[in-house]
Amino acid sequence: MSDSFTIIVPERVMIPEEEARALGKRMLSWLREKAWVGSPLPGCILTRELGYRLTKKAAEIILPEDLPLFTWVADHCDQQVYGYLAIDVADELKVVHHSGQGGIVSATCPVCGQEIGEQYYDLIETWWNAEGNDDVICPQCQRSSPLPAFKSEPVWGFSNLSFQFWNINARFSDHFLAAFAKELGEPVRVVTGKV
Repeated sequence: MSDSFTIIVPERVMIPEEEARALGKRMLSWLREKAWVGSPLPGCILTRELGYRLTKKAAEIILPEDLPLFTWVADHCDQQVYGYLAIDVADELKVVHHSGQGGIVSATCPVCGQEIGEQYYDLIETWWNAEGNDDVICPQCQRSSPLPAFKSEPVWGFSNLSFQFWNINARFSDHFLAAFAKELGEPVRVVTGKV
């Protein structure tokens, strides 16, 4: 079985490190207050950051897909968990959160609405190599737009701050995502996939 992820990513691309860490702590406190996130899971996770177990109560914020929320047990860990959360503040300011297996099915320009397909990868590379600017030029209309404004399927995110929910086999309710964005004080997008 592969590992699945659902990542909540702020729309803001480059968040200063100190602010990103403060936002991460604030959101962890909020999730704990709601009793959706429990104790840390040292040594039992797939990310470099400390993970926090999701509680049974977290089922109220997710919508089950084909299978119900399941219990995941790491091979090297004797703890049963209902998925887990890792909050990551990347060392670099430019980060791409992608869907893992597979690639982009489609991408459209926010100005002209034209499909740019595989050229989306070129725009990401241009953005990655640019100094401090998140604007890229549409290959169809030649107009400049911030990279996150382009719509892709599946959804990709671009922020140095991320809230990574692992192995929940579900998607979040719209109500939860709206509450999350309000608490964060930032619009968000959701990236899903498998590794």
